[in-house]
Amino acid sequence: MEKKLLSLAVAAAVASPLSVMADVPEVSGFIDVIYTATDEASDPVTGTNPTEGKFTVDGEVDFVGQLNERAAVRVDVDVMDTLGSGSSASLEQARFDWSLTDGITLIGGLFNNPVGWEGHDAPDLYQTTHGLIWNTLDAQTNEGGNNLIGLAIAADLELVSVIVALTDDIGGVDEEKS
Repeated sequence: MEKKLLSLAVAAAVASPLSVMADVPEVSGFIDVIYTATDEASDPVTGTNPTEGKFTVDGEVDFVGQLNERAAVRVDVDVMDTLGSGSSASLEQARFDWSLTDGITLIGGLFNNPVGWEGHDAPDLYQTTHGLIWNTLDAQTNEGGNNLIGLAIAADLELVSVIVALTDDIGGVDEEKS
């Protein structure tokens, strides 16, 4: 019993400064509604297009909390209503950012792949779908949505950003790192 109380007291002492410093999380997100209006048959058997004249809806809810002046956490939840498969949700990001110095940040957890110039979410795209680089990387990563799990160091060098990461194998190979 004493060990449990001691463990609880130590956990409370360690966690209490974080909870006192934490601000109320900022909540944001978006909804992406697309109507498909083409006159093309895509199913060779039925001669019909299952997306013809239909709406698709995707969205995201983002939670960002600043723990203190150097540490922040972010959780992004994707919500999808895909044709024929019902509604679903998935975790896009669950990460922490810790500012080590001005311009150098440690990132850890599940985060968007930093490779490429294209935005990840619908409001940041230049068109309604992702481009070739994003789709190629998405097909190679084990995590959905071109995401990675691991640790990264990001350096903002004014003209460019340099990111070096140690992640789970992007292809999902057991006991390998990328």
